[in-house]
Amino acid sequence: MLSQARDFDRRLPWLKTPAVIVVLLIVVSGSVYSLQGMNTILGRDNAIFLYAGEQFADGVPPYVSIFENKGPMPSFLAGWSISLARPLGIEPIYVVRAAFLLLSSMSVAALFLLAFNLFHSRSIGLLSALTFLTFLGFGRFACAGPRAKTPMVLFQILALTLMVRRSWFWASFCGALACLVWQPAGIFVIAPIVLSYLQSTRGRERVDAVRRALLGGAFPFALTAAYYAIKGNLLDAVYGFGLFNFVYLSREARDWHEGIVNPLRAIYIKDPATAPILVAGFIAMLALYVVRVRGQNGSIARTLKEDAFAGVLLTFPIPIIWSYFDFQKYPDAFVFLPYLVVAFAWGAWCAVGALVSTLGRGRGLRMAILAVLAVASVGTSASRYVAVGDQGLLVQQRQAKEIRAMVSPGTALLAIGSPQIHAILNEANLTRYGIMIVGMGAYIDDKEPGGFEGWLERIESQKPPLVIHGYTSGLQATKLRTWIQNHYREIDVGFPFFSVFQRLE
Repeated sequence: MLSQARDFDRRLPWLKTPAVIVVLLIVVSGSVYSLQGMNTILGRDNAIFLYAGEQFADGVPPYVSIFENKGPMPSFLAGWSISLARPLGIEPIYVVRAAFLLLSSMSVAALFLLAFNLFHSRSIGLLSALTFLTFLGFGRFACAGPRAKTPMVLFQILALTLMVRRSWFWASFCGALACLVWQPAGIFVIAPIVLSYLQSTRGRERVDAVRRALLGGAFPFALTAAYYAIKGNLLDAVYGFGLFNFVYLSREARDWHEGIVNPLRAIYIKDPATAPILVAGFIAMLALYVVRVRGQNGSIARTLKEDAFAGVLLTFPIPIIWSYFDFQKYPDAFVFLPYLVVAFAWGAWCAVGALVSTLGRGRGLRMAILAVLAVASVGTSASRYVAVGDQGLLVQQRQAKEIRAMVSPGTALLAIGSPQIHAILNEANLTRYGIMIVGMGAYIDDKEPGGFEGWLERIESQKPPLVIHGYTSGLQATKLRTWIQNHYREIDVGFPFFSVFQRLE
């Protein structure tokens, strides 16, 4: 089947230059994604990274501006884009959303490169990219972000592609960038190091290969650590990026079957139209394991040492296992989308080849099928993104300005559980604990003078006239709500996006 696909590719002149296809895919996917508009409502999680990016552009590092337990890379990317666009005078949220739209479009093009390098088939590459374009669960955040895991997908795909090409330094480098978005993506740092050892000959070549992989993986982490050390906030980064998740964060106990049911339910609810593709892709991925291992005489060791698919086969189980133990929302599925989409495209194109062979037809039918699939993918995706567009951000912006007008200029606002308002206003929050998740109260207890109560007392001493309160969780969230109720009263301002509390006289 793969030889048929490669023969088909040779007969299509417009498919001969991968670089042209990459540019076209970026343009097409960017155009399709942008149909939903840039005014989609700003969610809480996305606001965290927008706010951290704004503060980073002003010289305040992530974890210092707002303490959270994800990687700092999304905030860095948001901050760099804001800094570059400042001379243009564009609102930060639109600059960041444009940057993340580009990253999303590049992910589509990168998936083409991954499939092309794996199967040496431009047809399978195109089918992979165009199939990925239909995934509303991913594309929805192209213009509604900044969603943290959007850049992770791009770095992950690049790392897998570079592993196929045995470019160990850059594979590990991209894997480290993915890990700086989402910590479990560290597998994309480990895999190039392991494969650089397995897929090189003994002696000098192996030493050089492993050295390159180690250097590539270490470089982004070293730069990040140096930045925080220069700022004097290295310990904040150590806790935010790593220790908080091990020491303070805990998940509720659940039944064994929930680790299977919850991801499937979240995927189906968010994007039921593409859920069957993921199921078919998972089956195709299992088949791919069998095909590749059989191609190496049934030897798993030989597959890891010699097969170009080794990076894909080695890393795929990790996100699946992780999802069983810790799956929260659809974006947690981003990490295994590239695997399943590429596997689905391979299986689908093999099915097309079998159909054409059965009918006794040649390249004309293949070309027609690929053209129909391309048009259907782009057309369907375009209609879906038009349908989901909303103007919620405009309402949020108006409400944020009205809240700001309730107090005198220069008076700092306090927002906890509602980072959207400071992100929209591009102002600093009165506290860096702008979100209150499980474990945050215990962290504040340990790290703040006087513990959680001491932190509340220091906030009280500043007498903030307004508190914007949103979703909070954890053991100390009750204490926080009690403190708000004792010192503030909720005012009915008719704002659906913000709960506003005014200080009692």
